Amino acid sequence: MAKLEIGTIVEFCTSKGLAYAQVSHNHQEYSNLLRVYDGFYDHRPYHFEPIVNQPVRFSAFIRLNSAVKRGNVEIAGRVAVPQNLQEFPLFRAGSYDLATDTNGAWWLWDGQREWMVGDLSADEWKYPLRGVWNTALFVERLESGWVQEGARW
Repeated sequence: MAKLEIGTIVEFCTSKGLAYAQVSHNHQEYSNLLRVYDGFYDHRPYHFEPIVNQPVRFSAFIRLNSAVKRGNVEIAGRVAVPQNLQEFPLFRAGSYDLATDTNGAWWLWDGQREWMVGDLSADEWKYPLRGVWNTALFVERLESGWVQEGARW
């Protein structure tokens, strides 16, 4: 199995075609941070630089070692992480009641520390959601066109 280093390109097989993400960071507790890009492909591209230089659709943590071992994803290559994605992003986390469609307090997290902000600003609603996803959720969100901006869970 290929080593899951920073810059590793991960290939997800979906019902819409192949989708790609890049490992931008590894976190001791949350595992591999993936930056997910738009688009579905019929075959694996020869070069990934054009893909990783697109805007990021969403960012999320996944335990890639397990997903690769189970054959749920493939390692497709490795390229440098774009300069604008090398800094660890801020994440948001909070309580949300689906039954009443109401928010509780929200927190921000920088990978090391967490602080409560209460309500989120318009810019903070664009931050990724803190948590570790499984492969099934990743594929579901890829196929549905899900974006992190404004998402509550």
